[in-house]
Amino acid sequence: MRLGCEAPERAVPQAVDLALVIDFATAPAACTSDELADTVCYAELAGLAGAYCAAREFRLVERLAFELRDVVRTRLPHDARLALTVTKVAPPVPGLSGGVRFTIDDREPR
Repeated sequence: MRLGCEAPERAVPQAVDLALVIDFATAPAACTSDELADTVCYAELAGLAGAYCAAREFRLVERLAFELRDVVRTRLPHDARLALTVTKVAPPVPGLSGGVRFTIDDREPR
């Protein structure tokens, strides 16, 4: 992922983790059928996010999360709720360890 405030940082791809929490309004049929076709394919969502980001650069994790939320939403049931977290695994910030994480969450009103 090309993510960073300045162009030199974006020039070198960095590790970024994506985490999703999906709240279904009703339980998907996969709960009883045990069939992938009856639920959301998480590999498809990850692939969709990766393809979306492949030809783009982002300066901020907040913007990346905002855009990925909209991309992932296209593959969810209309009444599902989503929390999407982007973690920049190793930001080049002295004294900061454990990465930087931003979550955009439409599951609960704040």
